[in-house]
Amino acid sequence: MKHHENHNDRVIRIFKEFFDMLQADVKTLEVRVLYHFMANIKVGTIFRFNNDKNCRFKVTAIRVYGNFEELLKNEDIKKIDPTRNFQQQLKSLRKIYPPEKEKIGPVIYEIERFWE
Repeated sequence: MKHHENHNDRVIRIFKEFFDMLQADVKTLEVRVLYHFMANIKVGTIFRFNNDKNCRFKVTAIRVYGNFEELLKNEDIKKIDPTRNFQQQLKSLRKIYPPEKEKIGPVIYEIERFWE
């Protein structure tokens, strides 16, 4: 399948361990907080992770939560990170996003690999 460079893709930075999970097709839920620059993401938006033209995913659903604990209780955590349990994921998310960031509003982007 051919990949096209698309300047409308939303480039998303991601830690290598999570990037590798995306590449292995075991991660289909991406957690972020609803920063102002993420607010215009809609179903159908294409994420290009780490600006890699071979790592493009289409947003198929978006869900916003009040905090990370609520998010993890309502989502399939194995699709966020298949290597960590609930408490480990909560700790990891709160390390990445301190309390003032968590208050912005955690969001789940359900994604699927996108080939053009």
